[in-house]
Amino acid sequence: MADVVNLISFPFRVDLNSMVVTHEQNSDEQLGEEIAMLMCTRVGERIMSPGFGITDFVFSTVNEAELVLKVKAFDIPAKIINVTTVYPAEGIQSVTVEFNTKIGRVRA
Repeated sequence: MADVVNLISFPFRVDLNSMVVTHEQNSDEQLGEEIAMLMCTRVGERIMSPGFGITDFVFSTVNEAELVLKVKAFDIPAKIINVTTVYPAEGIQSVTVEFNTKIGRVRA
C-alpha cells in the first residue's frame, strides 16, 4: 500500500491545537487549495516557475480557458467543469470553481 503524503494547507494556518493544518495529497481539499493558489498567483510572480499563475483578474473576470490550460500545464489532477463569477456587492468579486477529481465533483 502506498504511503499517505500530507501537504501543508494553503493558505498556511494552524488549528486550535497549534498544529499546522495539512491535507492528504490529491484529496479534494488539497486540490481545491492548489487551484486557489494557481488563481491567487500572477504570472511571473514566482521566479523559479514564472509560468505558474493566471492573468490578474482584478478588473475583469477569470479566464476559464486560461485556468483549464494552467491546471493541465502544472499537472494538477483535476478537471475544471465550470467557473462562475458573481458580484455580491460593489467592489466585491466572488469566484466559484467546480472541478472533478478521481473522488467526485467538488466546489472550491
